[in-house]
Amino acid sequence: MSIQFMENPFEKYYLDRPARTLVDTLSDRSLDANRHREKVNSLVMSLVIQYLGEYLKVLSRDPREIGRATREKKETMRTRMSGGNFTKKLLTGSLAGDMDAGRTNDDFPGLDCLMDTASTAALFKEIAFNGRFEKRGQFIGADFGSGTGILTLATAIAGRRSGAQAPFTMGLDRESESVHRSTEVLSRLLGPKEVMMSAVDICSPNLIRTLFHGLPLSFLVSETVSDETPSMHIAGGNLVHSRQPDNLHTAGMRLLNTALEPYFEVLDATMKERPGFLQDLRKGTTAMFPDFVNGDFVPDGRKGATLKLRTSPSPEVPMRLPNVGAEFYSYEQPVAESARDPRWSRFPSRDGL
Repeated sequence: MSIQFMENPFEKYYLDRPARTLVDTLSDRSLDANRHREKVNSLVMSLVIQYLGEYLKVLSRDPREIGRATREKKETMRTRMSGGNFTKKLLTGSLAGDMDAGRTNDDFPGLDCLMDTASTAALFKEIAFNGRFEKRGQFIGADFGSGTGILTLATAIAGRRSGAQAPFTMGLDRESESVHRSTEVLSRLLGPKEVMMSAVDICSPNLIRTLFHGLPLSFLVSETVSDETPSMHIAGGNLVHSRQPDNLHTAGMRLLNTALEPYFEVLDATMKERPGFLQDLRKGTTAMFPDFVNGDFVPDGRKGATLKLRTSPSPEVPMRLPNVGAEFYSYEQPVAESARDPRWSRFPSRDGL
């Protein structure tokens, strides 16, 4: 099946409606991602664009103003990333050490992903319309590595769509600036008891036990992967990974990505804390995104990672997952748009997603 992509998703999909109205519309359980594909695409893309504008504190819903602010922010980030001190820290791994020690309050990793609105919209849709968890009176969702909070919002919408009486979602990130800014935005879009953001070490082995006290977890989101995410398999109920030998550059990148995008570490800690987690995923008691256990997510080391889109007409359509900083970490040279995977750099038309 061929996939068509729009050159300008802002113009094709944007709806000039208040963000909270878009959230409420997407929460409508009668809305179906496949039967109402074009409408859902427009709603999701419009919400992602408006969320970006609110996160950047743009005072207008005009997508041109949001686009202008986004370009300015990207230029500021490029300038910062090209600094010699940043590159030195990147190559030596000390930047990852700073993050592990909690010595940063920077929101650039999550913002970098959010500014790729097309990619974020595709992920948002997968999460918001994910219904693989058991429907019950209570919904508890967790977004590990929440960044700007955009996928925390998608998780909260999935909770609303579940029909639970009191859906609750927690966004977890180690960067205090991201937690502060996302709390501001989400408080305007969701009810006060629907979401809570917290600055924590998301790789802490006892984090789930501490936060959720044994309560059933409906949906775990950990969109924290990169090209350095190792190939993985499950052996004897344990998560096993294989990494390529490191050189100076890849060692720094691996340490940085372990700090910024620790999918393996989050899944490993969850499995150890909740021995029945694998069985819950396979039975559909709990859902995870991306779902490595059920084969929807395939990590492949340096070859990147692919995700099979459930909300596509064909479940076999693959999609590259994003790499935080991919535009900025290539030896200080931005990656040309044409060099990026077109499946990831364009929001598909109604025929594709």
